[in-house]
Parts: sequence; structure tokens; C-alpha cells
Amino acid sequence: MPRPCTMSPAMALLLCLAMLSSGGWCGGCRDDERATLLDIRGQFNYNSPLDWNSTDCCRWEGVSCSSPTARVTGLDLSILHSIASSRGLLNTTMFLPLQELQDLSLSGLKIQGCTPGAGNSP
Repeated sequence: MPRPCTMSPAMALLLCLAMLSSGGWCGGCRDDERATLLDIRGQFNYNSPLDWNSTDCCRWEGVSCSSPTARVTGLDLSILHSIASSRGLLNTTMFLPLQELQDLSLSGLKIQGCTPGAGNSP
């Protein structure tokens, strides 16, 4: 009868730590995505009602993350509608580091300017 494969607790811990550290996150959102979200928030002139102080941005109000990857998949900034105004144009390239972002809500924000190519839309 073959013996079942076993692993020492120390080896299992090392394996788990290696997997977590390779993704840039541990028990929450990725460090690079947290920094990106804080940069995005900094684009608005307001006293933030959002409690974005914890290290896990997946728990922040308006932020949704994928369960298996802990990557940001949704961002709802509409809560800022009554108090936020952008500093002119909103630089949409700042959302690029959020590689798995699928849902973005900017409804009600006082963003002014034009969208490149919008004049050609039917």
C-alpha cells in the first residue's frame, strides 16, 4: 500500500509564504493597487468621508476585489458626488495599474472636460 504524501509544517509554511509574497500581497489587497487607489483619491478636492485607512484596500468603502486574487475588480466613487470636484481633467491612465478593474462608477462626480474621441461617437 503506497504511503500518502506528507509535508512537514515548516515546509508548508514556507510554501505558503512564498506563494503570498510572489503576488505582492498578504492577507489583503496588493500594495501597488492600494497606492494607486490613494493616488486616485488624491485627484479630488474634498475632505474624505471614506475610511481608507486600513491596510487592506479590499475592505475599503467603494472597493471590490476578486476573492482568489485579491485584485481590485470594482471601484465606486459615486459616494463623492456631493462633495468632490476634480482638479480639471481626470487622468484616466491612473486606472491602468488596476489590471482586473471591470466596474468603475464615477456617476454624479463633477468631472469637466472632454473624452478623446467622444465627438466621433454615434
